Amino acid sequence: MSGTSITNEVFLGDTYPIRQRNILYWALCQRFRTQTQMVVIDLPSSIPTLFSTACGFNIFQFTSLSLINAIGPWCFNESKTDDNIFNTNYLIGGRDIDWHHRQSFCGGASSDLGAKKIIPIRTIDSLFGGLKSLGWLHINDQEHLLEIIAAAKYTITTHQPMMTVVLSQSNSASILKAFIAFCTSIDYAVYDNKGQQLLAESELNGINGSDIFALHKTEVLPASLLSKLQASSNAAPAPERAAFREKLDIALVAQTSQGVDILESLIRNQQQLFTPSMLLSKNVYEKETFDGVEYHWTGPDAQTSFILPLPHSGQFHLQFNLFSSQAVAREMQAYLTIDGQKPRPISIPENGTIQYDFCVAAESFKGFVNIHLNVNKVAYIPDSGKHLGIAIEDIKIFWQENLQ
Repeated sequence: MSGTSITNEVFLGDTYPIRQRNILYWALCQRFRTQTQMVVIDLPSSIPTLFSTACGFNIFQFTSLSLINAIGPWCFNESKTDDNIFNTNYLIGGRDIDWHHRQSFCGGASSDLGAKKIIPIRTIDSLFGGLKSLGWLHINDQEHLLEIIAAAKYTITTHQPMMTVVLSQSNSASILKAFIAFCTSIDYAVYDNKGQQLLAESELNGINGSDIFALHKTEVLPASLLSKLQASSNAAPAPERAAFREKLDIALVAQTSQGVDILESLIRNQQQLFTPSMLLSKNVYEKETFDGVEYHWTGPDAQTSFILPLPHSGQFHLQFNLFSSQAVAREMQAYLTIDGQKPRPISIPENGTIQYDFCVAAESFKGFVNIHLNVNKVAYIPDSGKHLGIAIEDIKIFWQENLQ
């Protein structure tokens, strides 16, 4: 893998989990027309959101309750909007309540300790029961999945949207069984990421850490969709597997379709690029532009936090591409911490790249990582009145799936 330090000794496994989920969401997007209404309970930079944005869907974006519980109320995003993405001032749950959340803000100053934030939680039925149409409901909140769909039954049965659900790599079997039972009660069929219908309990083995989708039983899966999903998942003989995957990937990205450029980056280059504005973040200034280059300064505090979506457990390579940095930020040792692991020292260049390798175990995988970048010292700029650390152009994450 060009540009990364991941070796061939550590892989993500031979079941192609990342590749398959990327093809799944790209293929599902091809079912819809532009301006399709979509409700997304996931990170704003999630794979479904990226493909749906590229396809011109109208997206109602929500942060998940699980993320707020894990990270803190600072990642309850109320302000960022895009042409087709409508960030709401609510969380989605199983009942309408106002949540008085009191928790230390992750990565915040001591003055944040014990700060309270009122977060309104609403059901899908209360927010979208009067919607004229809803084509897609995507949920990445396994912990609250069953209560969310129970409180969305009117909307689901009225509009019959496609549903996609992200399952974690642990404790998902009982939840999946209950989800299938709910879907069966409202005449929905549930499919795995290969397009195979899930019926018997014995078929649920190996679904952990995967994505599933559900369609009303009046809908028939298009043959073109099934062929993409099933061909992608076929296991070629081990010696021929790499060549088999490469041939299939070339055929997929050669198609003229919305989002195919994103698909190529994800399945052939095995990387994903984020600008700071795409991520939930703390201690980041608004975008600036110089000579056609866009970047974001960190500040005014020394520690900056990013919530980075993660496609699967395994080993990853992280790159921060810098436009510039303040001298005081380079003079002292900087540190990077991922998900509460021991801080590791990093070097801050004047410009260029910060590189970092990390690994996430299957039992601790939760669909994202919480990254803290601490430069220890920021510079006060009198002309702007700002305290600046480093200027980030983009953040890239690389992975490598086993093709042996």
